[in-house]
Amino acid sequence: MNKNLKNVLAVGSIALLLTACGGKTNEVKNEPEKENKTNVAASVENNKKTDSSVGNVDESDFGRLEVIKEKKNINDLFESGPIKLTVTDIQISKVNPKPDYKSMFGDKDEVTSVVLAVEVENTSDETISFYPDQGTVVTNTKEQKEAEVFLSDEVGGDFIGKVVKEGNIVFILDSNAEEINNVKFVLGSPLNSNFENVGEEITVTYDI
Repeated sequence: MNKNLKNVLAVGSIALLLTACGGKTNEVKNEPEKENKTNVAASVENNKKTDSSVGNVDESDFGRLEVIKEKKNINDLFESGPIKLTVTDIQISKVNPKPDYKSMFGDKDEVTSVVLAVEVENTSDETISFYPDQGTVVTNTKEQKEAEVFLSDEVGGDFIGKVVKEGNIVFILDSNAEEINNVKFVLGSPLNSNFENVGEEITVTYDI
């Protein structure tokens, strides 16, 4: 198999493991749902969201993930110009990559993943650019990191008219997961087609 393809598949596997706290859809809402196995699986996953995942361990070919802290069903709404952003879940996990994948995590034996699950809506008919999946996290452990674009869902970019996108934004940190008890997410501001700000920067802070 081509080496580049292997890397893409590895990133996909890691993303599936790290983005465990919210849905992974990226579509316009209010469309008729299809009765298929995918929707059944989604319903099961939504039911699981009412239960705590803290302490859950997920093993895969690339490593081990243990959920350390989380906040579920937050549903806080933040508005900036025509953009509405809803924070639904936050999850902090300890990740131990296997040797073959350590290079993707700075050759570290252990890292921390912080996952922010969001829903983003453009309420205008205009095309609005907004990039929360390129945001920044700042923690009480004095660490600041940019989002991992290739591990996050596509919840940013151009919103062509009244579009809704939802999914997870992934951050990889060096801090000990148990020591993180406050996180601030700086998610940028919306822009119009002339790359002018049409709203204020969205910043959200949570105690975990």
